[in-house]
Amino acid sequence: RDKIDVLVEFPVQGLDLRKYIINEESTECDVYDLIAVTNHYGGLGGGHYTAYAMNKDDNNWYYFDDSSVTSSSADAVVTKAAYVLVYQRRKLSQSQNSQHSGKGHSSRTAVAR
Repeated sequence: RDKIDVLVEFPVQGLDLRKYIINEESTECDVYDLIAVTNHYGGLGGGHYTAYAMNKDDNNWYYFDDSSVTSSSADAVVTKAAYVLVYQRRKLSQSQNSQHSGKGHSSRTAVAR
């Protein structure tokens, strides 16, 4: 059996899970922003792991590969090697909540495993 290398769309910012919430009366709107991606290169029997992570102090993306750390961008985190996505919850203000309602979110692509 081979590892699946298929690109799958996922949002980098503003992941909205409201349609999956049972309590429809809730007026709060939390969205989720991507803050890290673990990548796997190789096959099912082994390989190499790297990561992208956003620094909360400077809001820049960084790429981690063994002892090497380099600057990166949000667009670079989208690769076929994406394996684990880490999101952080963000509360929207009332005005952002009403603006966010009914609108789609921007998305990027990554790979599902």
